[in-house]
Amino acid sequence: MRVTAILNKYYPRRRYTDNESEVIFKTELPIGLRNFVSGKGRIAHPPKCIQEMYTMMACLKQAEFAENDCHKEISLFNDCNKHLNKGIQYMNVEKTLGQKEAQPGDKLIPSFQLNRLLKKFPS
Repeated sequence: MRVTAILNKYYPRRRYTDNESEVIFKTELPIGLRNFVSGKGRIAHPPKCIQEMYTMMACLKQAEFAENDCHKEISLFNDCNKHLNKGIQYMNVEKTLGQKEAQPGDKLIPSFQLNRLLKKFPS
């Protein structure tokens, strides 16, 4: 007899049963919907300026951290950060000033607009 057959007998991997009447549903909290949604992003954004940072750090390591020898890499990294910060500021200004109302038929609604709708029409 194999060892896996013995172990499967005493430690079964299945966590469910074939019989639906044996399933016990326990509620930890009362069942109900919330009147808000979390504002976590739908898309995970990759880190920005990583390649520039790696090249700058490699150059600084080769030059024993003398900044005079790596001014090209440092300026590329600083330009990337400036461009990234401008994009973030533009997105924040657009989000606060240009908030259009959600229209019927919109497929993707930002979380702040969805929260506003849920406050208008609570369940």
